[in-house]
Amino acid sequence: MSLNRWLRLGTVIVLLSGCAWFRGGESPERDEELAGDFPEIALQNDLIRQEMNEITASGSRESVIQERDYPFVLNELSYELKKQGARIKYLESELKELKAQSTLWENPLKIYNKEIILQNGTSMFGKIMYQDSDILKIQTLIGYLVIPRDEVVRIVDNIPSSAFESPAVTPDQTEETPVSAPTATTISPVELPGRPSPSAVNANCILVGNIRESTDPSGNRIFSGEVKNIGARRADFVKVTFVFRMNWSGETKTLTTFVKGSFMNYASGVSSDAALLPGATGRFTLNIPASFGTFIGYSYSIHWEEYD
Repeated sequence: MSLNRWLRLGTVIVLLSGCAWFRGGESPERDEELAGDFPEIALQNDLIRQEMNEITASGSRESVIQERDYPFVLNELSYELKKQGARIKYLESELKELKAQSTLWENPLKIYNKEIILQNGTSMFGKIMYQDSDILKIQTLIGYLVIPRDEVVRIVDNIPSSAFESPAVTPDQTEETPVSAPTATTISPVELPGRPSPSAVNANCILVGNIRESTDPSGNRIFSGEVKNIGARRADFVKVTFVFRMNWSGETKTLTTFVKGSFMNYASGVSSDAALLPGATGRFTLNIPASFGTFIGYSYSIHWEEYD
């Protein structure tokens, strides 16, 4: 029974192998005939061949396009690099301008070469843009100011006092050397022609020269200068008041110092050495502690009283 089963199985295997051998030897024409007998199979074969041809053609076409576009791509990249380089140069120039402006605003007086002293003791720093026999037009941090010429006592160059002080210029010399054309190496206080003479009945105190600034080893600042009474009466309790601008938001601090002048005993029993006789000059010193903080600018005014 088992032998018959094995014989049948061997016969089947031999028959199948023979069929496969005969099928492999058939010609392509036979395949086409079979495909003709089955049109669906032929259609699928055509679609497969068409897709393969399209893939081959598109691959070669893309490679040709890429090779043809290489110069254009390189030109575009070169243009972008040049454009970015120009932007970098522009930003560098803008940064330099901003640094220059920040340095300028740290010390705005660098651009203002004149100190204008008025009759009421006010002193302002600015640049004279225009002047004639009636007015002066001055450029300052807060804008342009027009000041009547007869209110100006004197004009001095805003140059650090560490240089040196030159003698005053006479009115005749003023006509030869206009105030609007200062030199950079000398301090030239200018007596304006036509200014009114000091009052014959009142005291009139003005600053002589510039306010000198120095620093001691502890970091304290020292302001010093001289005040002169050009009026016809004695000035009592002469003092100089400084208003410091601490920041650009408008915060200010005020300090006052008295002028060292003549010693006087008054009828009220008060004694003071802050009096200036007509034509006399007195010195003042203001000590600013390091704890006071930094400031961006200052103005000053001179005050006095008159007693019999």
